[in-house]
Amino acid sequence: MLLLAIPSGFMPYGYYQFLRIAITILAGYLCFLSYEQKKQSWSIIMAGIAILFNPIFRIYLSKSTWALWDFVAAVIFFISLSKINQKMN
Repeated sequence: MLLLAIPSGFMPYGYYQFLRIAITILAGYLCFLSYEQKKQSWSIIMAGIAILFNPIFRIYLSKSTWALWDFVAAVIFFISLSKINQKMN
């Protein structure tokens, strides 16, 4: 979803609203998981992403800056797949 948001202007406004909500929830969940696993650096990174993308207290940036942060967040989420382990019971 983040990578689709990079070419700004192609998606409707609702897509970006949904993206903010989805990324905030995912980053919050990964922040919680990494905190439980005592991976403090990952917890801080995910908390930062959740703050940046949160839909309530919005941070206003230019489209080109958002495109950069969308790419950075997508890369971080991809890397976190191997660094933050989800315990399946």
